[in-house]
Amino acid sequence: TIWREGLTDVLVRNLDGAGSLRTVPPALSLQHWSGYSDRSSAESFGRSLRARLVVYGSVMRAGADSVRVTANVLDVREHRLLPTLQWEDVSTHIDRMTDSVTLGVLRQIGEEFGVRSLSHISMASRTSLPALKEFLVGEQYYRRTTWDSAYAAYKRAIDIDSNFVLALWRAGVVQSWRGFGRDADAYKRRAGALNHGLGPRDS
Repeated sequence: TIWREGLTDVLVRNLDGAGSLRTVPPALSLQHWSGYSDRSSAESFGRSLRARLVVYGSVMRAGADSVRVTANVLDVREHRLLPTLQWEDVSTHIDRMTDSVTLGVLRQIGEEFGVRSLSHISMASRTSLPALKEFLVGEQYYRRTTWDSAYAAYKRAIDIDSNFVLALWRAGVVQSWRGFGRDADAYKRRAGALNHGLGPRDS
């Protein structure tokens, strides 16, 4: 689950703000996608959001310690599916895989649509892999409104990387929901002070 949801979380954040690209929130894509990871479901999802492009794909085991990721970019407006992209890596390197997928998708969009200004800022490069993994676990609990577990995961991410701005912000939001207002404000102020270079929505 951390691979499927985690890849979505990181990819959405990596693509948001690359040139003119704007992405929908990860929770929206995870909660409102219906059907399989196929063209028909992607077209339906894209139309419902009035999106020009939809990125979809699959994550599968490729041996004992590896995963294979495929990604497709669908131009909803032109009803055109771009060639399938594929990567394989060891299952412990979600950071490296998400960067590969991000760069591959951006390169394909840039080439197919003649966009020259797509730049990539890696979420994975902003923190360590252990902190990123804890943050992604927190995101899973956050979407399920399991506040205690979400806070525990964000706190572990912050303990690993005290400057991890997204984990700080989410910890503040969760503490608000849990009724710890003073603690929440401290997290949010710290996140605000570190808010540099994030994608448009996270910023």
